[in-house]
Amino acid sequence: MKGRLCGMGKLYDAEKIAEFFTNGEKWKDAQDEITLMHMNSRTQTVLMDRIVKEIVALAEVKFGAVSIIDVGCGTAMLLDYLAEAKMLHRVVEYTGYDIVEKFLAIALERADKYRIKTDFRLEDFFAEDTTVKMADVVIASQCMNTIFSEDQYGFIDMSVRKLWACTKGIVIFDLKDEQAPHIHPNRLYFDPLKVYEICRGVTQNVSITQMTKANFTFVLSREELF
Repeated sequence: MKGRLCGMGKLYDAEKIAEFFTNGEKWKDAQDEITLMHMNSRTQTVLMDRIVKEIVALAEVKFGAVSIIDVGCGTAMLLDYLAEAKMLHRVVEYTGYDIVEKFLAIALERADKYRIKTDFRLEDFFAEDTTVKMADVVIASQCMNTIFSEDQYGFIDMSVRKLWACTKGIVIFDLKDEQAPHIHPNRLYFDPLKVYEICRGVTQNVSITQMTKANFTFVLSREELF
């Protein structure tokens, strides 16, 4: 498990990420993933509600169910929000990728609770040698902010292209805004307009929404958004 390199520097450091979330001083004994991600419950709900809304909308268009790839799925909290929206029965396939083993152990417990068929993979989604199947919805929520990057926009360019290559419908991801009122160490913050231009490099069907003062969300679609 290694980070990818480019001409300008290291795009991300997967080994450091896994160590940080597994044995980091503030992380190793924490049980609340929301707190770990430097968010409060309201912010998490706002971001997850937007994701669920897009999943519901796509399911309606498809007259049925959808498949989901959740990159950096963590403890699979998305399943809680899908259950609240009464959408779990419309998820025909849920694949979660993460590089933190303790997160996936909790994710498996959550899947058992809902009795939903899942495929959790302790793999680096962004590694060059990782083969990823296609899904209707590809999600990357909050997992692209702690990557220990020497070239954070190079990382975004690479990650957007891989996320896009795996979707049959939409890609949804969120990032921290460089104008956020509070800046936390070990987190990356981005200029939304720069990220928008990167997204336009793969599709013209891009929407950007400022969800909170500190977070913005992108949706990339195979179909026209407007």
